Amino acid sequence: MANKAAKCRFLLPNGRCERDKRRKCDFNPDKLVFTDQTNTIEIGEICGAFSIFGNYLIEITAEQIEDLKAGKVLCYMDEYGIFIKMNTEEQTKEVHTNA
Repeated sequence: MANKAAKCRFLLPNGRCERDKRRKCDFNPDKLVFTDQTNTIEIGEICGAFSIFGNYLIEITAEQIEDLKAGKVLCYMDEYGIFIKMNTEEQTKEVHTNA
């Protein structure tokens, strides 16, 4: 479920993107699609999951976990961006099922 109030913080008054002024900002929170294709593994299994193309090892803090629970998105920027959000719909289902 997207946040209707979410707006791109890089949106210029002329509708262009502040980060790339040549292109129109087309950010739409309703069109964001997050995948649920991540896996949880033991630390000893990392070697078997390494990609030959390169890897990032990302450690998150307890504060970041709380940020995720509050609906924020973790972000890592390099050549490609990595964006992680918590599936709050699944949490809501669990609360209602266990009630």
